[in-house]
Amino acid sequence: MPKKCKIAARLILALLLFLVFSVKAEEYDENIDYESVVSADTFFVFGSHFYGILNLPKTPNASPYFINEDAKNDNQRIVLPAGEHRVFWSGGIEFESIDTVIEIRVGEISNVEFSFIERTATLFLETSPENASIFLDGNFAGTGMLFRDLRAGNHKITVSARGYRTNQQEITILPNRLLKMSVELEEAERGDVYYNNKARELRKLANFWGNFMLKQPFTVEVSALSVQRRVATNKNFRNLVSLFNDGPPIGTNFNGFSVFNKLWVSHSFMIASLEYGQGFGGLRYKKPYHIPVDDYILIYNEFREVNPEMSLRSNSAQIGIRIGHENLTIAVLTGILREEITMSGITRTAQDGRRYLSSQTKQNDNWITSVRASFSPSGLVFHPAFFAEIAMTPVNRYDVSGWINMRSGIIVPWRLSRGTD
Repeated sequence: MPKKCKIAARLILALLLFLVFSVKAEEYDENIDYESVVSADTFFVFGSHFYGILNLPKTPNASPYFINEDAKNDNQRIVLPAGEHRVFWSGGIEFESIDTVIEIRVGEISNVEFSFIERTATLFLETSPENASIFLDGNFAGTGMLFRDLRAGNHKITVSARGYRTNQQEITILPNRLLKMSVELEEAERGDVYYNNKARELRKLANFWGNFMLKQPFTVEVSALSVQRRVATNKNFRNLVSLFNDGPPIGTNFNGFSVFNKLWVSHSFMIASLEYGQGFGGLRYKKPYHIPVDDYILIYNEFREVNPEMSLRSNSAQIGIRIGHENLTIAVLTGILREEITMSGITRTAQDGRRYLSSQTKQNDNWITSVRASFSPSGLVFHPAFFAEIAMTPVNRYDVSGWINMRSGIIVPWRLSRGTD
């Protein structure tokens, strides 16, 4: 057979074989399910759709996966069309959620591994009595106090102590938050029967206020502006001071206004104060009549520049206790008052009958006790607060006097954060 004829015969045979197998492939396409032919690492799909398999790890909670917003509850082996698919899993408050895109390839199994990251929170727990045992999720965690980072979510707390009834409770800690709590166990008698007597109630009250006072933050307060009224307890001295009422109402350290003249420093339940009495204004005598007082005379004469003045310069230092919180605080303080009372421009009469100007100074040192209440609407640092104070010097001296001092005004507080608040 000629060579050209052999080549033509081979070409015709190849064409016939191609047509036969093409027809069989089309028939096979229509009758075979794409999920039925699978091998260990590769599966083959016959048809017009192209798929792959996605293997997902088991989740640490009951939340399902969402593939393209469709929930997949039970099966982590999922058949998907080739291409990109969004995989979402909600970790709730216990774990970080997963939101990613995974590419599926034709005829391949994609094994995906996720890192399920726990979300954390912090628990601060105090107990009363202080020797109580603390169990966290069934495991011993400490005595008296617990400060620990935990997985966010639900936990079981058990607090127990001998002679007290056990306290069990379920708590929920939100992610990235601090949960502070205190557990006070109730005393029990034999058979776990509670008793209630005055001594127990007094102990509970004392423990509550003791712990509360110890937790007060370090605070510095300055009296920005205050108005005060001082009343002398010695009647004769009170009448004398009342004659000097023509001076300015600022800086007299008697009745009027004072600015930035008192400082309070406190920490825990302790408080101390320093006061500079602003006596630079003085009290003026400007009466049209003369008044004899002891061995001198009060005379006012504008032309001769005779202008009697009384100055009360006083400083005090006190220490005491305080109770309260950021919004309302009550403090009781006691200390010493150093006071100097000076009268200048007073007139004396000599033996020859001549008059001359003189001055007289007396010390009026005394003990002082004060009670102060301060109210801060916001409780924030450097936000103005209001205060009211009453102070007394209990000792009455024959030559001068004690005082009852009432004052109110505005203070500017600066405080550190409460350590366990």
